[in-house]
Amino acid sequence: MKKLEILSPIILDFDLENGMACKISHQMYSESKSGFKIPVPFSFFMHLTEKNAEGKFIMPLDGDKIFGKEVIAQLDSIKTIMSKCAQLGEILNGKLRAFNNKHKINPELKNIYSKYDERYDKMDFMGHRNLFSDILKSKKLQRLNTVISEYNAKSVTKTFNDFIFDRNKYTHGDLMYWYPNGKTLLEYRDEKGKIAYGELNQDIFSSYLLAYEELNKFLDKLDK
Repeated sequence: MKKLEILSPIILDFDLENGMACKISHQMYSESKSGFKIPVPFSFFMHLTEKNAEGKFIMPLDGDKIFGKEVIAQLDSIKTIMSKCAQLGEILNGKLRAFNNKHKINPELKNIYSKYDERYDKMDFMGHRNLFSDILKSKKLQRLNTVISEYNAKSVTKTFNDFIFDRNKYTHGDLMYWYPNGKTLLEYRDEKGKIAYGELNQDIFSSYLLAYEELNKFLDKLDK
């Protein structure tokens, strides 16, 4: 039985009672693409904890370390990966919507779809995932039952859920350079709408891409 999983950005809990989160954003330069000059923004983050004699937080800055070419190249590379992650999310979004649209007229699923009738046309990615999960749990379609029997069903729906949340983070989040730690940080809104911070690394992106491949294969199997 196959079990799916995904690694999400590592949640960081900064002590804001005894420290301060400091984010600075500005335009670094402009680059030319397809005949257009596109501004390239840059954001860096510091968690300030030390204070001076006046009780004000000390901002330790080293311009060479913050604005060096290596730092800019690091963030630019990760921004490209995040953009690809968002695009892959749209592919799954489209496939999931197509699946739900296809089965909407199935009389065996009428009771399930009736719960979504009023908002169906305006449902987002997560809404379609919830409907999809209800269809799988109902076990009313033999073809679906055959495919899902090869998987840990709970891991499929959970991975889909986490994939969508991570896709939203990559689409709407703000990528930052965490100084002086030298790590890549993502600022985003959590499920409650509060600002949260997550650390990014290669393993997290590799896990996201693998989860995309597995979910994509799963949806393809359901359509055969």
